[in-house]
Amino acid sequence: MKVYKLCEDSGYTNKFKLHTGETRAARENEEHGTLQHLVLALMTGLLNEGRVLYVEIYYNSPVLLCQQQTHVVGPLRMNQQGVPNELTELKLKPGDVQFRICHPITILVWHDKHNVNMISTLHNASMQVAPGGKLNRQTGQPVSKPTAVLEYNKHYGIG
Repeated sequence: MKVYKLCEDSGYTNKFKLHTGETRAARENEEHGTLQHLVLALMTGLLNEGRVLYVEIYYNSPVLLCQQQTHVVGPLRMNQQGVPNELTELKLKPGDVQFRICHPITILVWHDKHNVNMISTLHNASMQVAPGGKLNRQTGQPVSKPTAVLEYNKHYGIG
């Protein structure tokens, strides 16, 4: 049994759902996969209100990104359907960013220590200096990060 939670920025658990491993056969005729179904079930009553949903890598899906007036931000598995092929095998240098926009979806790849893949319906590919962030060892300049990464880290409790 697994517990899935929908939490607010403060850490307050708004809703939770117990998943008991229902058979896939029960879901074959449903429009969404099991994980997307769980996310949409947790968001019932909260969609279409201009909210922003920050999700883990396994719960991001174009299905979620199609919900009107609900933004989705999070890391992205590059092997998902709809991800542009030219972004899947990039060899970037630290600090480099590549992105594609198909309004309202932005998919970006930014290289920190490794490639960081993000998808957002809220952000473009703009870069910002992180408050109290790292300095580039070679130039001494502050390191810029994509706004989507900074906001995800802030709201997901990472940064």
